[in-house]
Amino acid sequence: MYNETELLAQCPGIVGDLARAIDAGLPYSEPQISLGTAFAVMGALKSGHFACGTIHPHSYHGIIAKPGWGKTQAQEMAARICEMAEQPDLITGDSTSEAGLINALAVSPRRLIIMDEMGRAFEQMGQDKGGYRQEVISMLLKLFSCANSVYIGKNYASKEPVVIQRPMVSLLGGSTPHAFFAGMTPRLAHDGMLSRFFLWFASGRSQVMQTKPFDLSDPILRELARIKDAGTPAGNISTEMVPKQITFENEAWFSELCTNLAQQTRSKTDDLESALFARQREQFIKLCIALSCSAGEVSDRAVTYAATLTGFLYAQTLQKCVESLGGGERDLAETAYREKIYNFMVAECAKTADNKILSSCVSRKFQSGKARELAIEELVKQERVFVTKGLKASKYYSVVDADAMDDLMNEFNDLDPSDPATYSNIQPISKIQARFKT
Repeated sequence: MYNETELLAQCPGIVGDLARAIDAGLPYSEPQISLGTAFAVMGALKSGHFACGTIHPHSYHGIIAKPGWGKTQAQEMAARICEMAEQPDLITGDSTSEAGLINALAVSPRRLIIMDEMGRAFEQMGQDKGGYRQEVISMLLKLFSCANSVYIGKNYASKEPVVIQRPMVSLLGGSTPHAFFAGMTPRLAHDGMLSRFFLWFASGRSQVMQTKPFDLSDPILRELARIKDAGTPAGNISTEMVPKQITFENEAWFSELCTNLAQQTRSKTDDLESALFARQREQFIKLCIALSCSAGEVSDRAVTYAATLTGFLYAQTLQKCVESLGGGERDLAETAYREKIYNFMVAECAKTADNKILSSCVSRKFQSGKARELAIEELVKQERVFVTKGLKASKYYSVVDADAMDDLMNEFNDLDPSDPATYSNIQPISKIQARFKT
């Protein structure tokens, strides 16, 4: 099994060229951010132009990385690549509401959504808070499988619902690890959302700062330009395209791999594994379409790489989810309950001058004593909640915003301890403490 650096180096074709160009343009090398961005863009560019049977290359990609590791820069590069490929109309921004996305799809049913706060969207959806991001995530669940049919918008009293013919929506989302797993509730993990995503986890291993500007060579630009010319018109007066069917250097071997993947999926009995692997075969084929050349041919090398990458991503995602969520429904339910308590504490602490609340406030809100105690005990172990004693045996809870702490620590990541100027720029400890009232 390759590691992430080898996967970046070995990625074939135009996707590999794009990924390596993206990686060179990031502040620090992040192979998974670069590969995820390249596959998301290529899936979007090829949607409507290439297909394998009834499977199309549009796909959902989630980049999970700490603040400052390159998510935003990669998303900006994705938009630039679409412009360079002469398909700028693909890009749809994060601020899109459900109604806005439907209107955009009515103009062009092929879209690449850039969603910077994907984890927050999951969190809103899991807590039934409402909000435009929750609406978009819920809509994405339905849109994923509508490429061969239609999507019908909401039916309002004042007008007929908008009907979108053969929508092909891709997504490049970004989230911090904390926000993503805080929002990944049992319902989202098991209702099909998890299986629709390729998740890419940045490692933060590289310590070498890069200064090379992002750029694409002429051969890459020529290859990108050929993509939009693939496919054939559906009729003499129709603007709809019939996608070009990809072909394989070794059709029998490709079919055997697909059969093996389907059998692997059927053999999963664990709750989380079953949910994650539900679309393994389909996702593998999407990677193959993305790796096809502009003529629609997929080499044996590309198929081998797609199978290797699929195995890497699924093994990694399963490991990260088990570490953060647990393996079964019960573990996931406990995690969701713990996050609900934590979010309540965050909201209540924000209302007080000293960022503390009485423990009785929590016990009145969450009356299931044993489950509540276990949840708070785990939050204390994770150092996300702190306990202090008051008068008359009273007890107070205070919280730490993990994302804010990450942002603060990023201020120190690029400092050079051997440079005397470094020490004159460090904030006094009193200012740092003031940012986290405990």
